[in-house]
Amino acid sequence: MADLVTELYELISAQLQSQATRSITLDELGDVVGTRSITAAQIEALIVSLEDAGVTVGGDQEPDLKQLLKTVVQTALALRRQGGRPNAANIAQMSGLSPSAVKIALLYSEVIRKP
Repeated sequence: MADLVTELYELISAQLQSQATRSITLDELGDVVGTRSITAAQIEALIVSLEDAGVTVGGDQEPDLKQLLKTVVQTALALRRQGGRPNAANIAQMSGLSPSAVKIALLYSEVIRKP
């Protein structure tokens, strides 16, 4: 688990060196994660590491996560009704959301399912 978190942390840190402000949006975080398989615990560890280093994670322009998740779930259900296979790429294509927005919504669903 730590290896993936360390790898992502280093990628983000390198990107932030060229910025005047040390901040990253959830969308940008989703872009860095990309198609890697990552758990909610790893995302949390990554965010804590970034915040401990003085990086602001999230910000004023963050999406409404509940609405984003609602769109993703409705699109996945529609795909299933049409006989399609719901996955992040298909959901993004049908909903008009970016692939990283779909991934953020799916990660959000993992977080809210935890007791």
